[in-house]
Amino acid sequence: MSAKNLNQNVTKISDIEEHIRAFNERKRKLIEQNKITVYDMISEIYNLENQALVDAVTVEHQLIEKLTASGMTYEQIAELADNGSR
Repeated sequence: MSAKNLNQNVTKISDIEEHIRAFNERKRKLIEQNKITVYDMISEIYNLENQALVDAVTVEHQLIEKLTASGMTYEQIAELADNGSR
């Protein structure tokens, strides 16, 4: 391999690394947009925002953890929730 080929490969590698950085930045921005979209969707479902939403989701998560730790399946929890709302 000649020095010319080596320099060309180094340039190609640099170009690829720059493309990877650009793709990772695009990926990061898309992930951020998805987070905002999911927050908006959950906020709409709960009809809450900010700390009130965080508190409601946290309490719900803790309750589900306790129920699954006691041996209940997610299906049983959903059934229980459906029966409680009737």
